Amino acid sequence: MVMATKTPQGARLNPQNTLELSQGMSIQTALNTADAHGGFWVILLYPSTTYNEGDLTTTGGALITIRGMDEHVMIAPAIAPAVAVINITETLYLENITIIAPDATRPAVLVNTAAGAPTITDCNIIGVGAGYSLQMTQGSVDVHRGSFSGDVHLSTARCLMDCFFTTFLGDLITAAEALNHDIDLMSCEFTGGNITSLATGATVIAIEGGSDIDAITNSGTGLFTITGSYVDSVSCLNAGGEIRVRGGTLNSITRAVGAVVWWQDDNTLKVIPSGTTTDTVIQWAIAAATAGDVVLIHPGTYAEPIACKAGVDLKGVGPASGVIITQVNADIITLATNVHLDNLTIRLGTPDAERHLIEDNAVACTARMSNLILEITAPTNIANLMVFYFTGAGDYTIERCSFSITYTGNAVGHGVHTSTNAATLHLVDNDFTYLVNNAAIHIFCSVASTITGSGNTWAGTAIMFETSNGTITLDHDALTCTAGWTVTGTTIVLRHCPIEAPVVAGNLATVRMKNCSYRAIQRTGTGNIVDESPDLKDAPWHVQRWSWMATLAQSQVSVRGTPVDAGTGQVLLQVVDSVVDVEAVESGTEAAGALSNKLTPARTPRFITQIVVDSFDAEVTMFFGLRETLGDAVPAATEDHAGFIWDGTNFKSSSDDGVGIQENNLAEPSTDTLHQLEVIVFGGVTTVGWVEFYVDGLLVQTHVTRIPVNDLDWQHLLPTAGGGLGDAIDVTVRGGGVQQCPV
Repeated sequence: MVMATKTPQGARLNPQNTLELSQGMSIQTALNTADAHGGFWVILLYPSTTYNEGDLTTTGGALITIRGMDEHVMIAPAIAPAVAVINITETLYLENITIIAPDATRPAVLVNTAAGAPTITDCNIIGVGAGYSLQMTQGSVDVHRGSFSGDVHLSTARCLMDCFFTTFLGDLITAAEALNHDIDLMSCEFTGGNITSLATGATVIAIEGGSDIDAITNSGTGLFTITGSYVDSVSCLNAGGEIRVRGGTLNSITRAVGAVVWWQDDNTLKVIPSGTTTDTVIQWAIAAATAGDVVLIHPGTYAEPIACKAGVDLKGVGPASGVIITQVNADIITLATNVHLDNLTIRLGTPDAERHLIEDNAVACTARMSNLILEITAPTNIANLMVFYFTGAGDYTIERCSFSITYTGNAVGHGVHTSTNAATLHLVDNDFTYLVNNAAIHIFCSVASTITGSGNTWAGTAIMFETSNGTITLDHDALTCTAGWTVTGTTIVLRHCPIEAPVVAGNLATVRMKNCSYRAIQRTGTGNIVDESPDLKDAPWHVQRWSWMATLAQSQVSVRGTPVDAGTGQVLLQVVDSVVDVEAVESGTEAAGALSNKLTPARTPRFITQIVVDSFDAEVTMFFGLRETLGDAVPAATEDHAGFIWDGTNFKSSSDDGVGIQENNLAEPSTDTLHQLEVIVFGGVTTVGWVEFYVDGLLVQTHVTRIPVNDLDWQHLLPTAGGGLGDAIDVTVRGGGVQQCPV
């Protein structure tokens, strides 16, 4: 061990290179002595003593610790030093001392070491007024416990600062220089102070367990990480910088020119609005997230366009009306696959060209959108303002969303738009209203998309459908919008729907309804409209019913043979298979000048009846359906017809276009049981069309060839050529009828 050759006046040299200073003794002299001898030295400052010294420094000849012998030791010069109370240029350790600057012109401690590694432990460093408690101009320092009263300032050259369990009673500041400082703050308390990094370089700050931090500012290109801390506000002022928060509390974002990202846990990000609403805080969160993460967006206004990322959900916190994503004149949200948008308000302001609230950018996505409020606040004279705009071959669910949009001038918009690529859409419990001066369309479809809906409301003065392709099925939807439809090339199925506007089917279109209420139907060109409700509708349909509640003679039908009034709304056709006979009930002959009873395939005729057969006998044939020529034999090849035939061997579906016949064997219905038979001829779609055959409400066969084209009558026919053993065959006919479009 190196021992001092000369003890400084007023000091006592203890074992192990320890200098114990009494009151009034010189600290600098002790430092010089230790430096002269080299090695490891401890300078002990006398308890409860104030040392009137400044510009204390070392030369690096020794590793020196200055330690107070109790917590009341102070170094407090009465006159301002030239540089600092303690000027650290080499490795120096300070322990259990209060160091006080005399005025604001000089710092209490200056760290200006290129190679040293000073440490400050359990010290209270006090600056005065605007002066610094600690100033660093280069090098590194470790701080353990203790406090800084007054600002801590880093400048001039790169500084490294690690603080543990330290209290800051002022601000931590880096100067506006292109420097890359490195600062770690562990379990530090800021008592309302700020961390203001004006450095424009890649300064890095890591904060863990920080408390009561007022504002954190990143002006550089580095990363600030804030973990488990209480922070009132943050600002990232450089597009190349980032502030990454994990857990803890963050009350506000002042600016987010660069990324500000807040992780609540490993899979959840939180977004709060920036003081500048155009800062892209949502997009920063999306960029940081990976598939399976959720971005929670807290109430506020976010004036930024959103590009979603695959597998990352966006969900508003609180009421949907409180989380507003808005653009004045730009598309707002572009979807990605496996994304869920929930509980948001999406608002378009004053567009001057085609704009989309939600779009897929022609990319095939699987996306879910729920509880969205969609707004267009001031559209004027703009065509193609789209709410949902899908051009990719995706699968989209829209549920519990709403809009009420009022257009002025000649603005034109689409609520749900699908084009370019066929998509699949599921619409559930939405509430959409258009109030327009010119035109708006609730559903626009120009490709072979499949759209299903349930429980939706389509209101206002808009057009319900403008379609030229695709399949649309709506169940328990309210179609109360009033403008006329434009429907071609589309299959539309409506069940349990009140419909305000006329039901329209144009060229190559089919509209199928069941248990709907409506005012008018308009079939044009090669369109088909059919009402498949169990009860046949009156006007506007062309309808004939048979209920047999009146006597057969008063039922305004024609008969063959001797059908019997069977009572309680039924007619009995009966033959004996050993005797030639024909029994039938069929279309009546209208008087000259009366409305024709003929059924035209182009008008989508529907035949529905109820029968009971007691036996399917080999010597008996049967026909139930529509045929061109009423006669005694079941229809055969080259007679236009569509119906069910029993040929003595098989029960089958049969149709003919006057050129050839198509027949398919079906399951034989059970005997002595009431069965419902139904035939619908879709003859208007093309020159071919199709025929559907139903037994007891189930589709059992579809013919896509040999579709009748000539006018048809209806018939229930039971003929026999005799040759049997004398068995009586009974066919009971109950309620039913035929209907078709009036034009």
